[in-house]
Amino acid sequence: MNDIVLTSFLTASFGIIGALMGYIIINFYIEPIKELKMEIGMVSYKLILWAGELSNPGISKDMSEASSDLRKSSSMIRAKYAVIPKRAFCDCFYGIPDANNIDIAGKALMHLSNSVSTRIPDNIEKSNDHIEQSIAKLKKALIIETDFE
Repeated sequence: MNDIVLTSFLTASFGIIGALMGYIIINFYIEPIKELKMEIGMVSYKLILWAGELSNPGISKDMSEASSDLRKSSSMIRAKYAVIPKRAFCDCFYGIPDANNIDIAGKALMHLSNSVSTRIPDNIEKSNDHIEQSIAKLKKALIIETDFE
């Protein structure tokens, strides 16, 4: 009789511990990584959405909205990366960008945000080159393989 009670107790205990461990892994690792990857996808979407404003900065009436949207993405990328525990482990294991690449992407998005609303009037080609360089840095840092042209 004692063996049945002990076996039942151990089975229930290990079941509870297993469920708790699963809950912790999902909520503290999987969900934040999923949200970061979704935000990276949104950056790709926003680059396509605002391609007209990025290729003709300072001209479109939607430039302030594009600037604000890109600035929010810069903040969100950094914020969503910051909540991932043991980031160095997750960078390798889950294939997410490392801290340096997140910083590069955040700066590139901020530069794009600033570039949308301003334009170098004397040298439009130089302005467009800066935007193209920021997009190239962003694509490399976040491992985005979409062609935006």
